[in-house]
Amino acid sequence: MMTRILFSLSLLLFSFSYSQEWKFLFNESNRTYYYKTNDETTAWIKIVSNKIEYYQSGILKSIDGYKLMLYKFQCNSKRIGVKQIIVYSKKGKLMRKMTEKDNLVDMQYAPKKSNARTFLNVFCNIEN
Repeated sequence: MMTRILFSLSLLLFSFSYSQEWKFLFNESNRTYYYKTNDETTAWIKIVSNKIEYYQSGILKSIDGYKLMLYKFQCNSKRIGVKQIIVYSKKGKLMRKMTEKDNLVDMQYAPKKSNARTFLNVFCNIEN
C-alpha cells in the first residue's frame, strides 16, 4: 500500500514538473520571446523567428525556426549568463547545440532597458 502511495506521489510530481507551459514575454521586430523556469537559478528563453541566426563551422547561418537559451541568473548582483543554446528548424530538426559548464558561465551585468534585464526581472520577480 505504501509503495502504491509513493509511486502515485512521484508520478504526480513528475507530471507537474513537465506540464509547465511557455509564458509569453514580448514581441520584438520579427521575434517572439517566451519564458519557462528550469530550476532555482536557471530559466529557458525561447526565441521564435523566421530569421534565427547561429554559427556552424564558423559560418553565420539563418533559418526559420527557434532558439532555446538556458540562462543562469544571480538576482542580487543583477547578473545573467548563457549556459546552453540549442537551435532548431521550424520542423524541429536540431541545427546547433552549445553547452557551457556551470562554473564557466560568463556572468554579465544586465543593463537597464535590455532584453537581459527583462529576463532577469521576470526570473527574480523584480518590479520595473
